[in-house]
Amino acid sequence: MGSRYLTDLADVCRAAGVTVVELAGWQDRARSSGGYDGGPWAVIWHHTASNGDGASDADYCTFGSDDAPVCNLVIGRDGVVYVCAAGATNTNGKGGPHPLPGGQTIPQDGANSRVIGVELSNSGTGQTYPAPMIAAAFAVSVACSAAYGFRPDDVVTHQVWAPDRKIDPATAAAVEGPWQPSSCSSSGTWDLSDLRAECLRRADQGDDMTPEQDQMLRDIRDRLFGVTRAPNDGEHPGQTRLLDQADGGYIIETIKAPR
Repeated sequence: MGSRYLTDLADVCRAAGVTVVELAGWQDRARSSGGYDGGPWAVIWHHTASNGDGASDADYCTFGSDDAPVCNLVIGRDGVVYVCAAGATNTNGKGGPHPLPGGQTIPQDGANSRVIGVELSNSGTGQTYPAPMIAAAFAVSVACSAAYGFRPDDVVTHQVWAPDRKIDPATAAAVEGPWQPSSCSSSGTWDLSDLRAECLRRADQGDDMTPEQDQMLRDIRDRLFGVTRAPNDGEHPGQTRLLDQADGGYIIETIKAPR
């Protein structure tokens, strides 16, 4: 039985600048296995495969489904984030294993107790993903990575986890706003590499974040990658710094004394 419950999840989402609705009892809600087991390690993105709105989808995922709780978060078309459960959920089912950029590998059939499940209210058959929904989804995904100690690009799509069963999130052509993912399947599934690159970009640039939120993300990245900095952020011999690479990766460089 997992023992970790993300009882601060609503506050983490609010700190990302989104509107949050908490469903009654979410702090104690989990699948039968309880809380997280060695996690969370990542965020997994889904669509609800329904024509509902955020409120009705959240109610179904929390109370109506035979598999409830279906997810931790539901994101409405207006960008409102519904917090459904703090513990492990029944959001992923069989699949994997899947390696993450941060070094962890989600074991076969073991995602439910190791990832934060996010459902976007969408049919997945061409219904648009409005820009406020997309902005909220990235905001909470990046914020969760910072709050719970994994990389911003430690994200997975349901299709990658279970390619023989799932297509979500889809369709790529229906995404509105400045970010436009490519498609990786005949069903229009969002390409995972595009999703990961955008999570990194938003974390690095702090899009739509306050200076305090941007610094929080920077501190988490420094800790994850073993970067050391002087209190005034100056560079001195023996310190390390994090350098971005064009492929979305990182390298660590040690600062040397001048000759």
